[in-house]
Amino acid sequence: MTGRWWLVLAGVSGAMAVALAAYGSHGLEGDAVLKGQFATANRFHMWHTLALVGAALVRDRAGTRAGPWAAGAAALFSIGTLLFSGSLYAATALGLWQLTFLAPWGGFALMAGWLALSVAGFRARS
Repeated sequence: MTGRWWLVLAGVSGAMAVALAAYGSHGLEGDAVLKGQFATANRFHMWHTLALVGAALVRDRAGTRAGPWAAGAAALFSIGTLLFSGSLYAATALGLWQLTFLAPWGGFALMAGWLALSVAGFRARS
């Protein structure tokens, strides 16, 4: 997938993060712990949406040796956000606590995305 499509996905993801932040602040019912878990999901969602933007730009601008690693980082950021933030959103907003087993896998994907991005930086043309 080209950087263009990763940017499209980042735009949609960012809009969703803002909408979910509004829901978490104004519509979510629950105690402070539940709201804190939702806020954590939202914070990771937004930060990794921005990371997705960065990976998309690196994908198209850093050369052919770095591009595949940046695309891999973008994919890992997307998967990680879906698994980590998505499972916490589902648990806190919908009561689907059985999905929280996905959160650690999402965290691993996010960490792998950062490592892939570092490899892309190392392999980028100087």
